[in-house]
Formats: sequence, C-alpha cells, structure tokens
Amino acid sequence: MIVKTGGLIQLIITGMKTTPKKIFIVDDNRFFLESLVFLLNRQNDMDVVGTHDRIQGVLERIEAVKPDVIILDMRLPDGDGIALLQEIKLHFDVPVIMLTMYEEHKERAVRAGAFAYLVKGEGLDRLYQLIRKAAEAFVNS
Repeated sequence: MIVKTGGLIQLIITGMKTTPKKIFIVDDNRFFLESLVFLLNRQNDMDVVGTHDRIQGVLERIEAVKPDVIILDMRLPDGDGIALLQEIKLHFDVPVIMLTMYEEHKERAVRAGAFAYLVKGEGLDRLYQLIRKAAEAFVNS
C-alpha cells in the first residue's frame, strides 16, 4: 500500500508474503523422504510440491510441478543419481542439490552440474540455507 503524507510517499508493507520456494525431492528411503518433506514444509518459505523414489518417471513429474529446487539422492533403486542429474540439467533450468550418504562423489556431481552437494547428517540449517541460496541464484540468473 502506498500512503501520501506531507508530500512524502511512504511505502508500507503489511502482511506481504513471499512465494514459497517449490521443492521436489528424489530419494528412495521412504522414512527419510517423509521426514524431509515434513521438515521442509514447516519452513514458511518452502513448499514440497512433489516427491519420487526412483529415476523412471521422474522427469515427467518434474515437468508437471515445475519446482524451483530439486533435492536428489545419489543412489536410487533403478540407477545413478548423477546420471539423473545430467538428464535433469539437459531438460530443465533448475538448481539441483545432491543430498546423499556418500562423500566420495562430490567432485563428479559438481562437474555434472549440481548446485551443491550435501552429505546426509550435516545440519538441517545448512540444507535450508542451500535451498534458499539455490532458489535465489536461479531467480536472478
């Protein structure tokens, strides 16, 4: 709302909300996946818009929900997370955060186009920070 007072224009922002970052998660560990969905959805500026537990069919789901950020596991029951990362980068302009148990694949993932590589067990605040940074970087690119 813009209010004029004494020739000055003041911009008053009341109750404005930013649009939540839409997040899509690919992970085959059902317990971890559901826990992560719960935790991310508790953030005011994040909304998990989809999940998938394998490579097959994931590109169609990503296309349908158009996320701002994708969180991707390294190992999936039907293939390699880095191969999926490359497919995602080929079809979509969206940042991908690799979230995995395996430290040894970081360099390979970054070369393949991962925005960030996070090992499961690191602080949840670090994941929140990376999601916000990824969404902001791609909005401004």
